[in-house]
Amino acid sequence: MSTTRKINNIKILLQVWNLENDDWDNTLDIYKCGFSTSKAWIDDEKNQGLAFCIVKGKREFYGFNKFSNYEQLPKTNKTIHILWQKFYVQNVTNYGSGNYKYYYVSGEKRATVFKEKPIVLDTITNFATFERRYMRTGMTNIANDETGVTKELLTLSDELKFYPGF
Repeated sequence: MSTTRKINNIKILLQVWNLENDDWDNTLDIYKCGFSTSKAWIDDEKNQGLAFCIVKGKREFYGFNKFSNYEQLPKTNKTIHILWQKFYVQNVTNYGSGNYKYYYVSGEKRATVFKEKPIVLDTITNFATFERRYMRTGMTNIANDETGVTKELLTLSDELKFYPGF
């Protein structure tokens, strides 16, 4: 039996980058912490918090996009998901207007780019369920995740100590 727990007023954001999309934009420095989104709700401070960026794609796309840890990734034809960045949202800058408005989200507080050794997520218990629930809608809040994967992300990124409710 699953227990539902609701964590109010905590935002743990997840943004997923798909390396295989034709519109993958590598003009952003992949070693800086930040991402762009079209979701306007991020422009409200109450919706900001810790952000995780996960990158997904087949192994060769990591090589095409010049990921420094490409050679350390598993040799497989399946999609590989890695934890790429974590940071606390400090800046939201909007660009464009109307239907073409987007927001660049960035921050330096507790920022880490996991570039030395890739943190491959595919073997985490319940990751497939987590991927189906949270990784197909663009940026989303995962603070109330019941799969246990958010807790694992907090542990892997050394953030669990800041979230005693988990």
